[in-house]
Amino acid sequence: MKNLDRIARPAGRAILFSVAAFLLAGCGSSGASEQAEDAGDPAISGQVTVRVENRTNPPVPLTIFLRSAVGQRTLGSVGGGRTRSFTIDVETAGSVEYRLAAQRPDGTELDSTPFRVAQGQTVNWRLPTGGLTVGY
Repeated sequence: MKNLDRIARPAGRAILFSVAAFLLAGCGSSGASEQAEDAGDPAISGQVTVRVENRTNPPVPLTIFLRSAVGQRTLGSVGGGRTRSFTIDVETAGSVEYRLAAQRPDGTELDSTPFRVAQGQTVNWRLPTGGLTVGY
């Protein structure tokens, strides 16, 4: 029985260390950047990237909307002090004029300046200053 116990302990430790390593690898660091679904290169996939930098003070999460004369689409949320990228299909872009809106938890909103986008472009919006750029 003692020999069996000596054999089982190292095997049990190896399993325990393997599980711990697996769990630690999944935790990763929570840096200041959030990434929405990775859809590959926007220029190739026919999409537009919308990058929102949330520098509100005090830091609060914001819900981001894409608005046009046709309607509104919720892109997602960006945590306080974080940056997040969203991708939208090129069918929702083109010659249409858009605005981005960021809604605070209390319901107040920040609006971007109007902009137009084309396939493969990136829209960068920095909050709360509202600086918006569109380019490749």
